[in-house]
Amino acid sequence: MKKFFLIFIFLGFTFLCAAQGRLKTYYSDDWDNWEFSLNGSSGRIKTYYSEDWDNWEYTFGNSSGRIKTYYSEDWDNWEIAGDNLTVRLKTYYSEDWDNWEISASGYSLRIKTYYSEDYDNWEFSGSASGRIKTYYSEDFDSWEISGDLDNLPPAIQVAVLFIAVFTSAVYQQMINQ
Repeated sequence: MKKFFLIFIFLGFTFLCAAQGRLKTYYSDDWDNWEFSLNGSSGRIKTYYSEDWDNWEYTFGNSSGRIKTYYSEDWDNWEIAGDNLTVRLKTYYSEDWDNWEISASGYSLRIKTYYSEDYDNWEFSGSASGRIKTYYSEDFDSWEISGDLDNLPPAIQVAVLFIAVFTSAVYQQMINQ
């Protein structure tokens, strides 16, 4: 019995040590400016210009880079460049925004909504696995991050966060019009 208890404590501690983080808008409903913390490092994702959703920049710990669409207002294809790494993000199926592929040299992930078009809950798998979810249903200002992102380069960690939050923010804008 004591052995079982120790294994349970060890597994619980291991789960708690997996990447844990938070992400939120810098100001309430400011979809152009996000701040996050992940594995003890803080970061920020923001547009170059207000409401220019084709061009973003990020900082994360000692890393920084840019995020941009391949073509203006074509939000099915993105590129993130930072730390000598180029990350490609694209929808798994054309215009299917709840299912994405993320790839870079030696890394491959798939991120999708937990349920079809449930933009509050995302899961990712492949080179890392975990979940990103809102604290409150359809409140896309605050997010909780869990999983094993810490073994990925910063640009890929940012890609996972960015695509879930960006897609959900666009969805939020569409339902509030």
